[in-house]
Amino acid sequence: MRSLKAMNRMLLRVLSIFGSTTFFGIPIVSAIYGAEGALYASIFNIGYRIFLYSYGYIKMSGLKMTSKNIKSMFLNPIVIATFLGLFLWLAQAYLPQVTVAVKDATTGEMVNKSVSFMRLDLTSPQITQIFNLLGWFIFSTCLVSNWFYTWFSKLQGCDDRQEGIVLYIY
Repeated sequence: MRSLKAMNRMLLRVLSIFGSTTFFGIPIVSAIYGAEGALYASIFNIGYRIFLYSYGYIKMSGLKMTSKNIKSMFLNPIVIATFLGLFLWLAQAYLPQVTVAVKDATTGEMVNKSVSFMRLDLTSPQITQIFNLLGWFIFSTCLVSNWFYTWFSKLQGCDDRQEGIVLYIY
């Protein structure tokens, strides 16, 4: 078991190395550069995520960098899902296609476009809408729960360092 000081040091090191590009960076890039900018930011983010979910996983779990642990680091479900998603994105032109009506970006008119059946944002906009609502629900739940834990920590007399550990563990 690590001491609280060692855990705090390791936690701050990992949090300093890995910024929140998914929740802060991509929405900012999307707001400034639109959908194309978000696409490039997401592609750039693939390597970052693989490193985060491999090296970050090892550091946060307290394991040593041995060959056995490196194998488990790259075979964790998040890294596998990232590679699977990249493969499906690259192979979408070869997957079964469906025709959907989309709004042309230059003219604003509705045109028929052939897309992969896996493009849920175009083939099933209702599902995309549900995911967006769930995302906002989860985001607001995290904000409220972080506020609650901060308030509860202050109520219990924890100092700021202990409060930070409570929030990060949550």
